Amino acid sequence: MGKRKSARKPQQKRQPKLDTTFRCLNCDQENSVTVKLERDKGIGTLGCKKCAQTFQAKITRLDGAVDVYGEWVDACERVNRDRNKRIAEDDLFGSDDEGQAADSYARPPPRARARVASPPPPARASARDEYGVPEQLSDSGSEIDDF
Repeated sequence: MGKRKSARKPQQKRQPKLDTTFRCLNCDQENSVTVKLERDKGIGTLGCKKCAQTFQAKITRLDGAVDVYGEWVDACERVNRDRNKRIAEDDLFGSDDEGQAADSYARPPPRARARVASPPPPARASARDEYGVPEQLSDSGSEIDDF
């Protein structure tokens, strides 16, 4: 009689490792942003080694470094969208000087633009009828019969 084989334990599936260093959105340096997770305090801190840009976000026990980086990307997009919206509103409705002083994201004063003179319109070579069609092309006085 043979010995009974013991059942094999199921192999655990390996989870893919997530990135821990990222590209900086401010200075565009690859692998310069590191994330530190303080799970006991519930805070994730992100910092760039090159430009010293920092960001903090609330985290849960399930969040990882990539989640803090994603929050930073979302926050940057919100700031840019709000800034572009304010700039568009200023262009439409005009800006008041009091509001710009208090706003930390106020755009700089406009630069003086050099005005380039546009070329003069071409001279009209022929007279036009009441519809703006040159008399050479209009069918008034032509031999075509109207139906």
